[in-house]
Amino acid sequence: MRIIMKKSMKVIMTLMIFVALTTMLTFSCKKDKKEEVKPNPTISFNTDAGYTFASLTTHYGDTLKVGVKGKSNGSDNLTKFKLTANGQTMLDTTINTAEYNANFLITKGLSDKESWVFTFTDATGKSAKDSIVMTRTREINTFASVIIGAQNNATVGGFYSTSNNTVYTLDDAFNNQALIDIFCFYESNNNKTALASPGAGITNVFIGAHDPMNYTAKNTTMYVKTTLTAADFDAVANDDAIIPTYIAASPSRKAKNLVIGDVYCFLTQRGNMGLLKVTAVTPNADGSAEFAIKIQK
Repeated sequence: MRIIMKKSMKVIMTLMIFVALTTMLTFSCKKDKKEEVKPNPTISFNTDAGYTFASLTTHYGDTLKVGVKGKSNGSDNLTKFKLTANGQTMLDTTINTAEYNANFLITKGLSDKESWVFTFTDATGKSAKDSIVMTRTREINTFASVIIGAQNNATVGGFYSTSNNTVYTLDDAFNNQALIDIFCFYESNNNKTALASPGAGITNVFIGAHDPMNYTAKNTTMYVKTTLTAADFDAVANDDAIIPTYIAASPSRKAKNLVIGDVYCFLTQRGNMGLLKVTAVTPNADGSAEFAIKIQK
């Protein structure tokens, strides 16, 4: 009887050890399976020169180059790429690859802020996303008085740079071609006292080798005659009134027959928009024009 009980106890102990081992193995397997959860895909921006890869402040109309790269977790391919701007879908494409590279040229719009979100999703539904926030700068420079002479004015230079607020003579302007945005000229036809730029193709006005027609860097400035009053101009504190005025109109390469109080909107070759208020006009080829300027920084 005692021998039977010893055998029974031995069997029970064996079963208990077996159950314990089974439980440990089961827990261990579950733990191993949990540790095998695969990571999400990854995303990165191209940081080479010329690329935008971080949030920034920029002007309306500026074009920015963004390069983005998605990479799988090593086993689950990327199956979708999506690009949104302020929640609006700009691109939603199906892919099937371990890596995906794309470049985009993004032009800054009118809204104060634009959040561009780049998202990669893999075959298991896991995703990786990153974003660039573009904030529109609204700041302007104000130049209260700019005087430039027409083509035969012997005392006042006739060429102007908005980037450094400097007036140049015919000869000096030729040596600083890339800076010249505006020049003054006079014609007895309907142009009268007018403003244009080296890229406007104005002929038979200037003479000699330093005629803007001989420039190798011909900046073009476009003009729009507005309905803004002189008081409206004076009240402008940022570019909120400048941009809509320009984009809603049909620009011209000349601001002609200048009259005191006229307000023009303009766009330079560099992409800066501004307003110009005519404050004085002295007609004829030896005359001049005076104006105030408010222009995007």
